[in-house]
Amino acid sequence: MKRDWPQRASFKPRERNVEHPPLAEPHKILIPPLHIKLGLVKNLIKVTDNNGPAFKYLHETFHRLSVAKIKEGVFVGASD
Repeated sequence: MKRDWPQRASFKPRERNVEHPPLAEPHKILIPPLHIKLGLVKNLIKVTDNNGPAFKYLHETFHRLSVAKIKEGVFVGASD
């Protein structure tokens, strides 16, 4: 399958070369990329008090995960 892509009209080094503007302002985005997010969440769970309000919030947010999985920081894979 061959596709013919149009040539760029202009390319200026060290400038943003984005065709469309972002949907949200970058400083308002709180969630990092998924691979970083999972690592940070896992580290956060390890230092979080298991009886504190933060842990209860996570348990309510990820209600399909067992308490054991939340304590271990396992947020991917099968939830059974």
